[in-house]
Amino acid sequence: MILEHLYKSYGNLAVLSDCSFSFSPAGTYCLMAPSGAGKTTLLRIILGLEQADQGSVSFPWLSRPADMSAVFQENRLCESFSPMDNLRLVTGKSLNQDAIRRELSFLLPEESLSRPVSTLSGGMKRRTAICRAMTAGSDLIVMDEPFTGLDEDTKKQTISYIKSRQNGRLLLVATHQPEDISLLGAQLVTLKDGKLI
Repeated sequence: MILEHLYKSYGNLAVLSDCSFSFSPAGTYCLMAPSGAGKTTLLRIILGLEQADQGSVSFPWLSRPADMSAVFQENRLCESFSPMDNLRLVTGKSLNQDAIRRELSFLLPEESLSRPVSTLSGGMKRRTAICRAMTAGSDLIVMDEPFTGLDEDTKKQTISYIKSRQNGRLLLVATHQPEDISLLGAQLVTLKDGKLI
């Protein structure tokens, strides 16, 4: 993925300023910056949810538009659906019922898989959202502070799951936790003064 000369302002507030960077197709990157520096804005532009004022995002190794999956700061799950049903929304017929159950069982207790998501704890919702992003057919996986609300053991288990399911895809994780870089085996990318370094 190549970001070229991205600019984004809100009124007089410049968030991105000539932001350029080249990401390896199968790389793992941790994006770090203070709160309010523009991490979420950058991720939303990459995902096509927001337009940059100038610049471009491209995937030169693909001959088609990139497929992307995401974990947002808010879980964005269908609260009345079960974890099983939430995964089925993104997998379609590519995974059968048993395969979906097996995927979720890596991160969630069996008894939670058929309950409405609204009845699950915050940490269980996070893990459902992560599992959904990893099982979606995608070229790029974007995660915005995905480990919020997870204790250390659960976080390590979740990161192990992510690494086992990355399958040569580009993974970009925004985080405030320096230890996530080594746990993910990631390259650090810092957003400073509207630029990636």
